[in-house]
Amino acid sequence: MDVHSHAETIIHQPFLGFTSLFMAIIRIAVQMLKNVLKY
Repeated sequence: MDVHSHAETIIHQPFLGFTSLFMAIIRIAVQMLKNVLKY
């Protein structure tokens, strides 16, 4: 039973969720900027 790898799993799972959420926000922001620049 490796405690260190288990701790890494606990840390990385929310981190991956936050990263995917952050990328989705960036993608929406880029689309909004493109729409603004069209006008």
